[in-house]
Amino acid sequence: MKRTKVCKVFAMGFILPLTCLLVFFQPANASPSKPKSVKVAFIGDISGPYAAITGPTYYGMTDALEYVNKELNGIDGVKMEGVVKDDGGRVAVGVSHYMEVREMKPRPVMVYIIVSALGEALRERLAEDKIVAMSVTGTPAIYPAKYTFGWFPLYCDLFGAFIDWLKETWKETRAPRVAFLTWDSTYGRGPVTP
Repeated sequence: MKRTKVCKVFAMGFILPLTCLLVFFQPANASPSKPKSVKVAFIGDISGPYAAITGPTYYGMTDALEYVNKELNGIDGVKMEGVVKDDGGRVAVGVSHYMEVREMKPRPVMVYIIVSALGEALRERLAEDKIVAMSVTGTPAIYPAKYTFGWFPLYCDLFGAFIDWLKETWKETRAPRVAFLTWDSTYGRGPVTP
């Protein structure tokens, strides 16, 4: 897939949720006039243990912001500014970054959280601060619904979809055996959430 197409795909996955959330969740101090730019924060693991899978998300976000700002002239003329914070996969560092981000003037319109445990740790704080977040989907981070939304299916739904697929496509007469090895962490326990 060419880089431009990847940027467009990521931009649509990035911009559509943002636009929908901005329509439904207007901050209490929202100004009636259109700002020159809005901030979108990214708090994730760029250098730690999850970097191999979350690091590319950072590059996708920066490419998408560049595409939206240069090719589409922003969203309705409003440019988007990325604020990137590397938590190295450590929840305490991510929480500290969030506390810094929430004090920015103006606040970011959305926070992208790229580590499941951080999404879970910030869930109540985001609701209290009324800051919308998109998070990787560890179930405790998004249910019951508040201000954090998943940006792909829940881990347990993905695992369930695999089991459904296996059941539907299994051709042998013997029953399949499935081994499930995982980390003892929010991310690792996500697929076996009831």
